[in-house]
Amino acid sequence: MSSRPASGQRRRVAVVTGAGKGIGLATAIAFAEDGATVLMWGRTLVPDALNRVRALSPASEFTLVDVSEAEVVERSVSAAISAHGALDVLVNCAGIAHRGPLEDVNPKDWDAVMENNLSSVYLCTRAVGIHMKARRSGRVINVSSIAGRSRSSLLSCAYSTSKAAIIGFTRHFA
Repeated sequence: MSSRPASGQRRRVAVVTGAGKGIGLATAIAFAEDGATVLMWGRTLVPDALNRVRALSPASEFTLVDVSEAEVVERSVSAAISAHGALDVLVNCAGIAHRGPLEDVNPKDWDAVMENNLSSVYLCTRAVGIHMKARRSGRVINVSSIAGRSRSSLLSCAYSTSKAAIIGFTRHFA
């Protein structure tokens, strides 16, 4: 079903975290192809990614957002709602990974993975979810990994743990 609006109607607005590359960028492109205005959030501006999405949906934008920081997320959600009127879809796709066995994962790396992969899901879902609940409309899509259901032979236990927690969070939130 296309989100292309009828004359005079507002376009669907989708926030995609981690939208500068990989699955996040592919998701942003898919929403843009479907006619949505895509709000791409990431910690590093990727001009080529933005250009690819804007070619499909000119009103789309890329905003520098550290989704692991509560105040930043809350300000970004407020600004997006002010600019676009509503947020219809949130795709939590931001994430990082470290390689190596447990003994090579230092506490700083563990915390970074948990903040970027898991806390960001909570922070974004909470901030956008309040708005969606008040509107009685919206969708939240959380991107996890098969590593969250078993393990990763390539990445660290921090990654697998964060992805398993996203699955649990999603089930509870639903």
